[in-house]
Formats: sequence, C-alpha cells, structure tokens
Amino acid sequence: MNTIDRFIILVLTIFTILLWCLGPTFTYDDSGEYSVSSMNYGIAHPPGYPVYITLGRLFTLIPFGGIGWRMNFMSLFFLCMATAVAGEIIWRHSGSRLLWISTGLLIAGMNRLVSQALIAEVHTLNLFLMLITAFFVLESISANTSDKCISRKSLGNLCAAGITAGISIGCHHIAMLGIPAMLAMVIYAFRKIPVRKWLLPLIASFLAGALVLAIPPLRSMHDPVMDWGNAENLTSYWQSLTRYQYIESEKNPFEPLESLKLLLYWPKVFIRENGAVTLSIILAMSVFIAVCAFKSKAVGKTGNLSLTGNNWFLPVLSAFMALLTGPFFILLLNFRETPKLDYYNSIFLIPSMTFAIIMIMSLIGTAIKKFSAQLIRDNWSETSLLRTRILCAVILLTLFGRFTKTAVREDLSEYYLYYDYLMSAMEKIPRNSVLIVEGDPYTFGLWYIQEAMNRRRDIIVLNTQMLALPWYSASFMDSRIALPSMGISGMFKAKEISRLRLNHLAQNLAGSGRLISLFHVEALMNSGYEFIPQGFFYTIQPPNSKIMIKSNCSDRTSAECIASLDKNFRLRGVDKFWNFDFGSEDCIRNCHITLFNNGVFWQNREDPDFIDWFKAAARIYPGGIESREVLGNYAYSRGFYDEAAKFYGEAFNLGSANSIMKCRLARVLHLKGKVAKARKLIANIKLESLSPEYKAEVRSVLQMINLENSF
Repeated sequence: MNTIDRFIILVLTIFTILLWCLGPTFTYDDSGEYSVSSMNYGIAHPPGYPVYITLGRLFTLIPFGGIGWRMNFMSLFFLCMATAVAGEIIWRHSGSRLLWISTGLLIAGMNRLVSQALIAEVHTLNLFLMLITAFFVLESISANTSDKCISRKSLGNLCAAGITAGISIGCHHIAMLGIPAMLAMVIYAFRKIPVRKWLLPLIASFLAGALVLAIPPLRSMHDPVMDWGNAENLTSYWQSLTRYQYIESEKNPFEPLESLKLLLYWPKVFIRENGAVTLSIILAMSVFIAVCAFKSKAVGKTGNLSLTGNNWFLPVLSAFMALLTGPFFILLLNFRETPKLDYYNSIFLIPSMTFAIIMIMSLIGTAIKKFSAQLIRDNWSETSLLRTRILCAVILLTLFGRFTKTAVREDLSEYYLYYDYLMSAMEKIPRNSVLIVEGDPYTFGLWYIQEAMNRRRDIIVLNTQMLALPWYSASFMDSRIALPSMGISGMFKAKEISRLRLNHLAQNLAGSGRLISLFHVEALMNSGYEFIPQGFFYTIQPPNSKIMIKSNCSDRTSAECIASLDKNFRLRGVDKFWNFDFGSEDCIRNCHITLFNNGVFWQNREDPDFIDWFKAAARIYPGGIESREVLGNYAYSRGFYDEAAKFYGEAFNLGSANSIMKCRLARVLHLKGKVAKARKLIANIKLESLSPEYKAEVRSVLQMINLENSF
C-alpha cells in the first residue's frame, strides 16, 4: 500500500462520516466574519489570517453549494488532510497498519476538532500546516545518511519544511510555538554538517513562506469590504499582527499560583477529549507489547526497551510540540492576556493534543518494531496470531464507533432553524426602512446584515463592545462608506470622526442598501452627541412611536442622545426603526420585538408562537455552561420558572459556580415548596463576594427563605 492509497483510505473514511454532519450554511463564532473576508478577499480579526482568507477565497469559487457551505467544506477538507498526514507520519515510523489508522481515528474523533471541522474556522487548516511541517522535518532527517554533507533529498524536504513553517504563522499565531521544537530537532540532526549548507537555505525558505504576512497591508490598500485593523501603515499593521487590541483589553498581572492551576487544565482536556477509549486503546496495545516482549526469545538479549537509531526523533519532537503548544501556551496566555481557559480558549489546545497522540503512538510503534518481528518469527502460534488480529479489529471498531458518535453529536442541522427564521423575519421589514442592530455583527450577523442590504434594507450598527470590529464599515453593494472607530482608552487608533461625516452618512440612508457602522458610543460623542461610554442602545417601535433606550447613564442624557439621533434620521425621511437585538422588559411588553442573540429568539410574550420559539432556542443553543446560564436568565426574567430551573440545573451539572444563578434557582425551588433544597443550594453564598447590583437581589431571596441570619 503506497502513500497515495493510505491518504485516500483515511481521507475517505473521515470525509464520508463528517460530510453528512457538515453545516449547510453560515454558523456561529467567526463563521460570518471569515466568510465575508474570504468572499471579498479582505482582512479578518487580528492577526488577519491571510493564509486562511486566501485559501477561503479559492474555496468560495466552488461552483456548487452556498458560500457558507463552501467555507464549512474547507474546514472539513483540511481536517481530512491533517489526519492523513498524521497517519502517514506514524506509518513511516512504525510500518503498522493498526497504528496508522488508529492515529487517524483518534485525532479525527476529538470533540473540539470535529466541532471546528463542521463550521468555517481556521483551526483545521492550522493543524494541517503544523503537521505537514513536522512531516517534512522528519523526512529531511531520515533522508540524510551522511555526517559531512546534506543530501539533495534531505535539503529539499528541509526547504519544504521552512516554507510550510513560514506559511503556518500566517494562518494562526499558535503555529509559532511549534517552530522552536522543530528547529531544535534539525539543529541536533545536522550538527556535524557545516551550517552554511543547511541553515541558510532553511532561513531563506522560511522567509519565503512568511511573505504571506504581506497580504494584509497590500489588501488593506485596496479597501476591501472586510478591513479589520486598517493595516495600511506600519503601526496599525504591527498592532494587528501582535493582537494588540486583545492584549491591551484583557491584560492581567501574572499570577504563578493561577498558572499552576491552569497547567492542570491541559491533562483534563486531553482526558475529556479522548476519554476512556484512548486509555483503553493504549492499555490494550501496551498489553500486546508486553506479551510480545515476554514471549520473544530476544528479550533476554535486548533487555528493556530503548529508542535506537532515528526512532527517538518522532516521539521527542511530538513531546516538544505538545508541551510548547499546550502547557507553555497556557503560561504564555497568562502572561499576555487573561488567566483563564474556557471551552473557546481550549480550542487552541487542539495541536497540542494532536501531537500528544502522535507521541503515544510513536512510542508504541517503536516498541512494536522492537519485539514483533522476533516474536512472529519464533514464538507465535496460529492461535496467537488470530487472537492478535481479533484484538486489532476490536480496537479499530471501537475507535471508528467513537469517531462516528463524536461526528453525530456535533450535528448542526437544528441550529439552522435560526438562520431560516431570521431570513423569514427579515421579510416583515418594509423597504426603505432602517434595521438597527445593537452589538457586534461579528459572527453570523455579518451575513444577516448582507442579506438585509441585498433586500434594500438599510443597516445601522450601534456597537458598544470593547472588542467590536474596529474600522469595519462598508457597502456590500456598489458604494463604500468608511466610518472608522475612535474606540476607548486609545485602544483603537483611527481617524477622527467629524459631525460632517456623520451627517453625510445620514443623508445617504433610506433605501440605498448601505451598511453604516457606528462602532462605539465614543464615535457619537466625537460627532457632537451627548452620551456616556458603554451604554447600550435599544431602539424599538412601541405604540407611541418614541425611540427608547436603556443604558448605564441618566434617563435625561439617554433621551437627549436618542432624540438627537432620531431627529437626524427622520429629517432624511426615515420613519421606521426595527431592532433585532435583546430588549428590555419595556420592549417585551410594548412592542412585537425579536431577539437575535447567539441563536435565541424572543417575540412578544402575548404571541402564541413565543413558547415554540423558546423551545427551538433551547434545542439549538450551544450546550456549554454559558449558554445554559443565558437561557436560564432569560427564562427567569420573564417568569418561565420551570424552564429557568431546567437550564440552571444543566449549568450547575456542567460545573458552573455562579452565585446569582444559585440564588435564582433557590427562589424557584422555594416557590415550588422545596425549601430544604433551596437552603442547601445557597448555604455557601457570601454577599461580600457579589457586585453591588446583585446584592439586593440575593438579600431579598435570602430573607424570603429565612436565611438572612446565616450571613
């Protein structure tokens, strides 16, 4: 079986299963942003992801399927390629069919990796580039047989490794952490060869691959639709490349004790991702090797297992890669950004877990090569061989079943109820009206906004989030309006916004199909409007036709701000405002409003379809702790206590320790007469640990169930 055959077998096996689960259109997280950037060849959020966007542009040219499906297909394609490369690495190291296909199935069965392979995300491409770089490094080392000079084949593989390493840092920043491990292996392997014969070509090839980093500033000069960072000058480009925005907003003091706690997160994630199946497979293979060693006549001569020749390169390289992209990454994250890891951040540990699997399989492969040949030649009977084949078959069936279960569990089909609903809801918005979206059009909303503009609905994005899309403003049609953000605390550097510019934008509304993006309330302040930063706009259409707002500032200031904004646009003939974001209690009572917040939809509580949409949201909302908390809070705030208890309970079962939710769940239990459970639930809540806005709520609940004296 040659290399092409092995690639085809692994790729088709994984592709066939996951293709049925592939997202049919746009999805959550960065899907909308990546899709917009790829289709228009723009710049995504820092560090820009030029490699992913360039390849994504090619995948958008596929002549069938929608843009969303094509981008999802790209993620699946590179997952299949990554597993095939990992399997090939193990095959060339061990020559074992069992280890070859087991490695592919183990990697493809990781929950987090599969979740990223079904949507438009960068992580599968990043994993593929890191694995292909490691493959070329190992091929270069094994192809060289002389200590005095480097062979042409070895040099070719080394240069290929340099090019792919350079390209990989243009895909995802975590790829840089694996480069020192590969470089250390190369330096050790070629230490006796003159440096000029291999190091200079390696550096040149790496720099050639790293030229992809020049794509963002070059594209920014052409003002693409998606132009995050406006990287036309050296300062803004460097800030984008180094993720300056994230670091400045999330920087925390280094805490050694917290770092030690976080380091324990890596093995927990690895065990949870691979679970008992991985452990049982490793145990079964270890028993097999032990039996081989015990029965082999050569065991007395060879003694304990040792890594001889070049056998040690792969496990050592894999171990270094796993450590640098796992525990070291966690420490680096603590130094530079925020000392916590959640489900989202743990996605960055996918390369580390992958190389950990390769390390384990390479060690097993080394042991098999050590003993199996002698064993089969001297000691094994036909019965023993049959038992071994049965064991291998059971292992493969178990791995295949686990991979299939993971794929089916990540099926996203129900999620797209929300896509269909938004598209149908949009038809209710009259032409020549303004759709006001509060918040960040960072994910799915980008495509929703584009669809709205294609239907000649105007968009105003009132964005109050610290990490909003700075400098993202455009027309998806035939005209372009740029409105850069001032940001907060000098975080985002952009041109000053003038009142004239804002008024000019207002004049161009009413049926033009343009996107106007006001990224932060500070932009309004610099344009002459009175407002306090970090307020939240809520624009609705209640019976009295007044524009309402809920914010952190005074009612007078809020009213003046909205009145000014309202007057500005009404003078231009705009008399209808539609809101597709979360609303206050007044919004729910006074108007027919739809909530668009990560897939949860709320309509007027009097609407008979409300409960149906609530149930749909509960089904399609992502299943993590945060999502359960959000759903529970919405249900609780609107009096659906049974649903609130259900979601809060699910959040606690997943490990949530949110005191506010405990308090609210205790109130629900108390209302149902379950006083003992309510008291037990909030027995350890401490008022001093709560923020002021929640203390009153918690104190009232404690008084209600007669626990105030306990605090």
